[in-house]
Amino acid sequence: YSATTIRTILNNAITRVSAYPQDQSNGKRGTVRLSKGQFTASAFIAMKEGVILEGTVENERPVTKMCTHPSSDSVTIKIMVGHTGVKNLILDGKRRTEDPQTGEPRNYYEARNRGIEVTAIDQSKSTSDLVSVYSTVNDLQRLQNILIEDVQITGYEGYGIYLEHVNGVTIKGSDSRKRNKMIIKDIGYAGIGGYSASNVTVRHATVRDLGPGATVGNTKQSYGIAFSHRKDNAGDAMIQSKFPRSDTIAVDGNVVANNPGWEGIDTHSGHNVSFTNNVILNTRFPIIVGGMDYRGGDIS
Repeated sequence: YSATTIRTILNNAITRVSAYPQDQSNGKRGTVRLSKGQFTASAFIAMKEGVILEGTVENERPVTKMCTHPSSDSVTIKIMVGHTGVKNLILDGKRRTEDPQTGEPRNYYEARNRGIEVTAIDQSKSTSDLVSVYSTVNDLQRLQNILIEDVQITGYEGYGIYLEHVNGVTIKGSDSRKRNKMIIKDIGYAGIGGYSASNVTVRHATVRDLGPGATVGNTKQSYGIAFSHRKDNAGDAMIQSKFPRSDTIAVDGNVVANNPGWEGIDTHSGHNVSFTNNVILNTRFPIIVGGMDYRGGDIS
């Protein structure tokens, strides 16, 4: 099948299951199960409310791989609704690994190149453009009850998993000892990044091999697991107040490794955030807890 046909088949299957009756106890409607193999779609797969997308497992390993045609803003799976999830898949971003002019090895950073994107906020808009959007949304409109379990995400130039304006997300691996079921690796900016995220749990995941990161001043900044909110670079306190901070975050029992340039586990202006029982290796700043610096620290 062509990449366009594969995308159509998958999206049609998800849409069909989304029409099933909803379980009132958990919001779920049904599961789309994919067979063993590699599926390349022409663009993102769009999840629907109540549907779980699940791959096949053999010998305790996922054997269903999904990818999209690589581009600077390609996303493999978009979640723009609640009560949905992804399990037992391999997502491959096929990131660029060499300079097209010289042929020399090179890693790239592109913020909108993502494995899983969980948000209903328009990602084509800048932070300044979103001030009016955030002024009209409320907590009841946050995406809720999202599960990402035993997914292996590799080769994205931006984020492995991107969360924004969510309330109730669980990212977890089922192996609490080896932590080799939920793996995010070879990522350009952040393994897991959350903005205005509430009630998020990240447990028994491995995040490794990060960079080069975004250029900020004279530094290259990349993150293993980070929760914050959008930052108004002009330092306007009223504008900044429109973007809620992340709160009620639990990062427990994870491994973060190989981010020698910047930070392992991070929160800026987070509230009620706990980092417990994590292992951080070969990382410049293992854990950072701080505010957002505006006007020389006048507000944070």
